Amino acid sequence: MADFTCEMCDRFYVDPRMLPCLHSFCFECLEKELETRDSLKTLCCPSCKEKVTLSENGVSDIPQDIYKGNESEMARISEKVESADEYCEACGRTDSTGNAVAYCHECKEYLCKFCKSRHVERPTTAKHMLFNVGQRTMKTNEPSQCMPKMFCLLHDNYPLDLYCKQCEKLICKYCMDFEHHSHREKCNVLEKFREDEMESLQANQGDANKAVASLTKAISDCNDTLGNVQKNRNEVEACIDVSLKKVKEHLFAQSDTICSAKVKSLEAQVLQLQRLQEGLSLASRLIAEAPTQTSAQLLSTKNVISKKGYKAIGGI
Repeated sequence: MADFTCEMCDRFYVDPRMLPCLHSFCFECLEKELETRDSLKTLCCPSCKEKVTLSENGVSDIPQDIYKGNESEMARISEKVESADEYCEACGRTDSTGNAVAYCHECKEYLCKFCKSRHVERPTTAKHMLFNVGQRTMKTNEPSQCMPKMFCLLHDNYPLDLYCKQCEKLICKYCMDFEHHSHREKCNVLEKFREDEMESLQANQGDANKAVASLTKAISDCNDTLGNVQKNRNEVEACIDVSLKKVKEHLFAQSDTICSAKVKSLEAQVLQLQRLQEGLSLASRLIAEAPTQTSAQLLSTKNVISKKGYKAIGGI
């Protein structure tokens, strides 16, 4: 059902309008989107974000997407009749014979078997489109009529069965008599323009196919480049990891060398200080024992003890 539903409201299209980017949305959805804009003169496609410049009539001048409108209407009706468990709305009977067997698109009514036959026979309703309840089979008196008609929004739902070549839009007979009166000679029934317009479209098909092929190749090339960029990034990242590892190992080696030299120097200083401490401790002990020494003992060691340089060492 995705092709028959509006991307904005996620429901079957109601009066779909086709933007220049070929994306279609419900008329009301585009109106709501326009209300959120700072300017009423521009609109961005909700799907691809392409900017659309609007006329003074705003969304109303965006062309109708008749195809999606018809497809959505068919899908809506099919959904309505596929699993319907309804009674005839034409006669209102509620007994078993009044069970609905068909649905009329124009009358918007369920019909029992009896009312369906009368509907087909009555001149005013003979050409109405009937759908059998419980299946998607469509039955009309004109097999060529395979889609519901689209009606004019300006003139009481008159069918859009004319085309204005100058304005390139579908119109009804009242549109031709009033809004398109000045160029009504360029207005005619749809079938008169179908062949010429089909030829015009088909003439552009070759260029369109070439453009699609070119864009497909460009997208493929971009994806290849994207893959190469990612691959190069991974390779650069690997090289950086290797380089950082080497730098790290080199710095660690330098650090080990510096630390080893520092350790040896500090260990030598500690050893030297320990030896000096031992000497000073001995001198301090000898000075403490001086009162108990004989004159000869004191005078023989006095000069050695005095040269230890206590003040200098005490300032370390």
